[in-house]
Amino acid sequence: MQKNASTFDASISGISTTTASGAKQGSLNLSLRKRENERIERENHKIAQRLFSNSGAISSKKLENEFLIQAKYRKNISRVKKNKPTF
Repeated sequence: MQKNASTFDASISGISTTTASGAKQGSLNLSLRKRENERIERENHKIAQRLFSNSGAISSKKLENEFLIQAKYRKNISRVKKNKPTF
């Protein structure tokens, strides 16, 4: 029984991988998958180029200046709150 099962498995695998002429058959969607992979690789390459070519949009000098301005605003607001008249 074991011998018949292994013979059957071998014959099934032979059927699924060969054509009637005996030539090996690959996936029917191989060319489609290959083109899709190439398209994805091109898109990924373009995205990577854009990422590496652009410099950062945030400047540390600009952030420092904005921080100093906000600190002045906080100081002015805290003085106004302290001198607020009570009724």
